[in-house]
Amino acid sequence: MSSTNAIITRANDIGEEVTSKYIPPPRCGLWKKITKFFSNQTDSIISHGEKMESIPDLVNLHSRQASLPKIRTLVSKDDGVEHVRDKGDWDLEMMVNRDKAIVVYFKAPWCGPCRNIEPSVLEFSREFEDVVFLSVDFDEVSDVARGCGVDAVPTFQVWKNGLKVDEYIGSKTHELRNLIVNNR
Repeated sequence: MSSTNAIITRANDIGEEVTSKYIPPPRCGLWKKITKFFSNQTDSIISHGEKMESIPDLVNLHSRQASLPKIRTLVSKDDGVEHVRDKGDWDLEMMVNRDKAIVVYFKAPWCGPCRNIEPSVLEFSREFEDVVFLSVDFDEVSDVARGCGVDAVPTFQVWKNGLKVDEYIGSKTHELRNLIVNNR
């Protein structure tokens, strides 16, 4: 295991082992989600090669973080929209937010319609606080986009419990609102 990675392992509902590669530092917004999610259901937490028996052990490890290699932040957040940077981010977001509706916004920097609808996406992320909003750059995180069957941007997909339940391709604000309202 690389010394810059941390691994969380737990058994999912059907007994399969679920592993995530990264744990963000305590100041990251996703830290609270992870600790809440794993606080009662963690089988083991391994960080920098040290096995932690509980979330407090992991918090203590991160308080000694100055002597450890830097742990990367999982996602960056822009007004309620979390930007997925790689497959590890995607997997963790899907696992941590599995009990919520997740709206995934696939976009590209060269896409005019993407730039036009982005203010609406930010507005909806503030309006619908019970929904998780993720953005995925079609070019930079192409493995996630391909895995989700995306071949045009902007594409909006709604995910629940790890499954895609609805999709909208286009940049009409009222259609995006309907997608969110009908699937939250």
